[in-house]
Amino acid sequence: MFGLLSDASAWLSTCPCLLEFYEISHHAETFCFQNLSAFDIPS
Repeated sequence: MFGLLSDASAWLSTCPCLLEFYEISHHAETFCFQNLSAFDIPS
């Protein structure tokens, strides 16, 4: 139980970083996709 509790607190302290990283990578992906779709690149 104690191990689970400490894992949970470690996860909670890491979670904001993961969310921030996800947001950044998601925005970068969207940005790249919008830039690519602006060009007429044949598949």
